[in-house]
Amino acid sequence: MSLSTNVEVKKTTTKVYKPSSAEAFTEIILTNDSAVPMYLNLTGQAAELHKGIRLNAEGGTLVLDDKQSKEIQAISSVENSILAVHVQ
Repeated sequence: MSLSTNVEVKKTTTKVYKPSSAEAFTEIILTNDSAVPMYLNLTGQAAELHKGIRLNAEGGTLVLDDKQSKEIQAISSVENSILAVHVQ
């Protein structure tokens, strides 16, 4: 089973993925589909601008190939930036 969705990332920390104990996903692909960079925090804590993992604008991608046990948070300098999330 796989799931694809777009998340509108805000200028404040935005939850983009929350694992559940029932999930057996082994890969998460995050792609920045906006015109500005985004920043990710994989520890379940709030995302902050210019800290954590940077996803470059217009296609910056991160592939996580282990089961993610913490929430993924994102932040952008522009409201409603689109982050494509694919989980399988």
